[in-house]
Amino acid sequence: AGVFCTDIVLGGLEKPDCHKMISDLLHLPPRTTQSLSDAVYAKTSGNNPLFVVQFLRSLYDDGLLWYSARSRHWEFDIISIQARDLDDNVAALLTSKISGMDPRAQELLKWAACFGSEFKESLLSKIGIRSDRTGNEPVGLMERGVIIQLLVNEGMLSRVGNDMIRFSHDSVQQSAYHLIPQPGRPAVHLRIGRDLRQKTQATEEL
Repeated sequence: AGVFCTDIVLGGLEKPDCHKMISDLLHLPPRTTQSLSDAVYAKTSGNNPLFVVQFLRSLYDDGLLWYSARSRHWEFDIISIQARDLDDNVAALLTSKISGMDPRAQELLKWAACFGSEFKESLLSKIGIRSDRTGNEPVGLMERGVIIQLLVNEGMLSRVGNDMIRFSHDSVQQSAYHLIPQPGRPAVHLRIGRDLRQKTQATEEL
């Protein structure tokens, strides 16, 4: 209460902006990153800085972008990057990144995605989320807070006010939601409804 939030709508990156962003990130002259930025822009549509950064991270993770101690600057395998088609779809890239996360972070993202593009952290705290590794280990409230902050740092989520959290892009929310097998989605939503009703009734009885 008493907190005013202003939404700022940002347009997509233009190709020159994407080029400058990559040049700045790698601390390299623009002329040396032209081929890389062209490839990254083409494969991510270049319309969202998050997608550009995530794609660069995936290139680094796969050894296609690296820091050379010998030359003391970033280098990349442009031929392999241009030929790469695994992550052409941004949603596939994000799904791949989510799939590689800790099981508890995956579970939190999947359950949060059921609320839509944004959710209240206090509301999510009423849901009985368990580790996907065993299905028996509950994810405690303090641990959830740590996981949410990690996801914010990773660019998956962003905080809006004190309690509201928003997926950084619709594709992130959709990627997380699609990790729930379609036949099991009704049961997940039913579980959320039951948990919320149970916690609400318990609060009213106090």
